[in-house]
Amino acid sequence: MHTVDWLAGIHELVQGLQHKPVAAERDDNIGLGRIGIAIPAFQSRISLARLGRLAGDEGDVLETLGRPVHGKKGVRVERAVLVYTTWPSIVEAERAGRAIVERRLAACVNIMPGMVSYYWWQGKIERAEEVVVIVKTRAALAEGVRAAVKELHTYTTPSIMVLPVDDVDADYHAWIIKETSR
Repeated sequence: MHTVDWLAGIHELVQGLQHKPVAAERDDNIGLGRIGIAIPAFQSRISLARLGRLAGDEGDVLETLGRPVHGKKGVRVERAVLVYTTWPSIVEAERAGRAIVERRLAACVNIMPGMVSYYWWQGKIERAEEVVVIVKTRAALAEGVRAAVKELHTYTTPSIMVLPVDDVDADYHAWIIKETSR
């Protein structure tokens, strides 16, 4: 499954939608994981179980994500994370994304306009055209990214989700660490 599809599934879950993902209705060996994300029936659910443990009731997920993991040759490395958030307009998303990168809270911010969200708000279903922003950073900076999003956002309750990255190319990971360590 492509990361953007996975993130879109998480976004819908957090927004409180109660419908099945469209992919789950197809007849192409797609099934549903426990948390309502369409995944291939044959795909290992270890990553989803791991995500559940990280986001469970025990402990602080940011603290858990911030713990170093062992890379090649036993070297301790800091975990890369994605911070998923949405914005009401491309102008606000670009302003916030640039500010987050300028503050060195992230090595990169991806801005994807054109998303439509349906969600519960104050007792009724709302529809909004939004812009998805994916922040590529390291676990130690996730709380700083969260604070920046809250500072810059016009929503009362912005969507802010810190997602662990199970695997990342070593060179790309080194670039994230380098660009956020200055």
